[in-house]
Amino acid sequence: MNNELKLLIISNFKFYYRSKRFQILLPLSLAISYINAILVLLRILHKPADPYTFLDATLSYYLPLFIVIAGLFGGDLISKDFSREGLFTLSQPMKRDLIFTARFLSALISSIIAVIVFLLGVISSTYILYGYLVGNFGLIIAFSILGMTSLLAFTSLFSTLSKNPSVSITISILILLIIFPIIEDIMTNLQLEPWFLIIYGLTVIANVAEPHYPPHIIQIVSSNGIEKSYNVTIAESIAILVGYLIFSLIISMIIYRIRQLAEV
Repeated sequence: MNNELKLLIISNFKFYYRSKRFQILLPLSLAISYINAILVLLRILHKPADPYTFLDATLSYYLPLFIVIAGLFGGDLISKDFSREGLFTLSQPMKRDLIFTARFLSALISSIIAVIVFLLGVISSTYILYGYLVGNFGLIIAFSILGMTSLLAFTSLFSTLSKNPSVSITISILILLIIFPIIEDIMTNLQLEPWFLIIYGLTVIANVAEPHYPPHIIQIVSSNGIEKSYNVTIAESIAILVGYLIFSLIISMIIYRIRQLAEV
């Protein structure tokens, strides 16, 4: 890593670190991870007898939280060029791929910090209530980091769609929170595997938290016949997440290289 890239990463990370989004997301991630434990301690909710049930309920917030984090940190990665800050950055004698790499890595560091805070809260709240840990937290953390990296790359791709950072952030979050789940529901009703959706690949995080990894295909006999549902496999999840990561970064980089300063 050359000195120019290091300086760019540090300056971009300082921007994120001092931003309101980072200052809000960090305590929000921690609060979300503790909300179930607090409700149990206040006797508003009954303490589950099985720690895996509590872990599953506490971890269930990860998908919308990760999507919001990725949208806020990656949704304006390129569209910020149309701000005064972006104009100043692009006017400097630096390669576009260097600027993009620094922005992506600094946004990734900020996102992973928020993710780790959430997961540490999940781990500690489980330990507080039960006195021991369950679930494969090594795999949970590993897939959370891979998933966040893929989500961030995907949301950065949407930042090429608008010159307004707020619009690109909103579009990326809405697609991941609303459009993709609708498509997933349609595929489920058709008894087809939604293998092409990043949110399907991200379900591996909940699956590795189970005492036994669920089977890939589940068949249930009902009045309508045999109904089939799918759970993503570990290998399949890695392929989906890495595929989204590589595709999104390549397309974003190509668009960023060909964009002319005159567009600003």
